[in-house]
Amino acid sequence: MSTTALRPGFFNTLSTIKKDEKVIGASISNDERHLHALSSHAGWQIIDSYTRSLLDDLDNMTEVSMAQGLSLEEIGRNALVANLAKGVIKHILQKVEDAKEAVDKPDETVR
Repeated sequence: MSTTALRPGFFNTLSTIKKDEKVIGASISNDERHLHALSSHAGWQIIDSYTRSLLDDLDNMTEVSMAQGLSLEEIGRNALVANLAKGVIKHILQKVEDAKEAVDKPDETVR
């Protein structure tokens, strides 16, 4: 057991902790709330699995191009387009995941 006294500023920090909790809850935008609601629907699960299969297909696109014997220039162009498309698709998926994490509390309840 510690024999030191509490510092005078100790109780001041407790009030800032409560303020921080309020700020976290207040910082959630309507867009995040709507995207969170979308992420819990069965339709989003279908879109999510479909887009992930598209990502796999885009990953295989370069291998298919090489197997077809395309020129290095065409293989490079296809790889560039595939990587750009994958970036856009991943960005969309991540936007919904980020909104879901922003709205969900660590104990799996909703703010």
